[in-house]
Amino acid sequence: MTSGLDALFEGRPATLSVQDVADIFNVSKPGVYKWLKDGVIPGYKLGVTWFILRDELKERLEAGTNTRPSGSVVTSGELPIGSDDTSPADAQVSAPENDEGDV
Repeated sequence: MTSGLDALFEGRPATLSVQDVADIFNVSKPGVYKWLKDGVIPGYKLGVTWFILRDELKERLEAGTNTRPSGSVVTSGELPIGSDDTSPADAQVSAPENDEGDV
């Protein structure tokens, strides 16, 4: 049996870009940059480019929590996975026009 997460990530490459994640969750790129910066979703930054490993993101979602690796809980002012990225907290984030931004 295939879970909803399996269907969500089916056909996706093993390495996702910020734009890929934004498309999957229907949020803005600045919202994804904030999630990455705050540790809400796992990601890696090489130089100025962020990338997200599909299976690590899926595992974080399967855990069913919006906690950072340090164990602190995401507060209401931040963007937990699945939230609307138009919140005031998101409005403060400025991101570059491409994935090479430094946020």
